[in-house]
Amino acid sequence: MRDIYDYTKVDAGIHSNYEPNVADVIRYDGAGTSLTKGIYGDLTSVSSNPSAITVTGAGSVYGDSLTGQPKRPVKDFDVLGIINRHSTGAAVPPVDPVTGTVTLSGGDYYHSGDLTIVGEINLDGSNLYVRGKLDVQGGIRGVGSVYAGGDTKIRGDSNLRYSSFEEATTGDIDPDEGIGLFSAGDIRLEGYDG
Repeated sequence: MRDIYDYTKVDAGIHSNYEPNVADVIRYDGAGTSLTKGIYGDLTSVSSNPSAITVTGAGSVYGDSLTGQPKRPVKDFDVLGIINRHSTGAAVPPVDPVTGTVTLSGGDYYHSGDLTIVGEINLDGSNLYVRGKLDVQGGIRGVGSVYAGGDTKIRGDSNLRYSSFEEATTGDIDPDEGIGLFSAGDIRLEGYDG
């Protein structure tokens, strides 16, 4: 899809800048959801090993598979700049003592330092901008994005996107539900299933 706000399908390939002459630098087994019928782009690798790209299973690659390709520059994503541009957002509300959830409804929310939430975050069409470290001692669900200026720790449900019961049983993903997570520091996920 084009981005977190625009679910228009676009061609997308996979490129690896990993140089050693080894096999299986890129492995695609064809697994995915009902929205993923294959890779609609090229698979390319800097490694010149003819087996650097391995495609198996039912999925298809609708482009070329090329090894020995030149390195590509990595895009610089300025997380701190994005956070600074949204410093006028609303204050993050406290955890609801009944539900154990911080619900952020439709808009931008900003926190100027490190933020620890003992509970879950429900992004209800909103964005959270944290100038410092973010420590969530529960899951994150809903629709929206989270930007952290330092290390990010999430210790909750291992699924970082909201899934209804029907989606969980069919494997379908609703394009109107999902989370973008951006961190200027390390991201640590300690999940559990449930």
